[in-house]
Amino acid sequence: MSKDLHALTGAYVMDALDDDERAAFEAYMATSPATQAEVASLLEVGAMLGAAAAETPPEGLRRAVMSEIDNVRQERPVVTAIDEAPSVRPVAAPASRSWVTRLSMVAAAAAVAVSVGLGVLVSDLSNRLDALETTNTEVATLVAATDAARFDAGLPDGGVVTAVISDDHHAAVTVADGLPVLDEQLMYVLWAIIDGTPIAVGELHNGVPLTTQHAGLDGLGLTVEPRDAPLDMPTGTVQVQLGA
Repeated sequence: MSKDLHALTGAYVMDALDDDERAAFEAYMATSPATQAEVASLLEVGAMLGAAAAETPPEGLRRAVMSEIDNVRQERPVVTAIDEAPSVRPVAAPASRSWVTRLSMVAAAAAVAVSVGLGVLVSDLSNRLDALETTNTEVATLVAATDAARFDAGLPDGGVVTAVISDDHHAAVTVADGLPVLDEQLMYVLWAIIDGTPIAVGELHNGVPLTTQHAGLDGLGLTVEPRDAPLDMPTGTVQVQLGA
């Protein structure tokens, strides 16, 4: 019975339960610190993504990226930007598996467990759900998936990257906060490791979520790459690894 109730975590976060289901779930959650932490973590991610999706990137950045997209052939339609975010680059060709070995040497960040009392969770739920409503439907569905797993990792020079991955939905969403400013000739690039091969997802900006559809996702990695270089393989230092 408790396993069935735990499966309602995503629906609870999305306010998709009827009154009886909600009452049963909250009674169960009151006895389960792990479920309280999971609900709090998903609410935190949803609120963060909602705030990010509501932001409008600078017009100059939009023009530059859209111009670049026009000049690059799309090989796989696996990348989706949230709302009007201009940060997505077409997926590049698979790269050498040797980089995957290098990526695997980076320590994967542990998922952050957020300990919040039940009373605080319930009282704050309404405000968090309001934030969720501002996100793209695809992202909200992903965050609420029953198998959604959150991963957080910090960069060596500051900043945090958060990813939510759902195998059931064959998708992942990634958002960054506090990434250090780079030289104009450099950029942060997110890579999806698909069946052992790194594939470029796109340029990652602070507060602009990137989603990718995947099958056989092994993990995600972030590197710093030359802005004008083709993204057919990673060349920069691995900054973080998530989900591996």
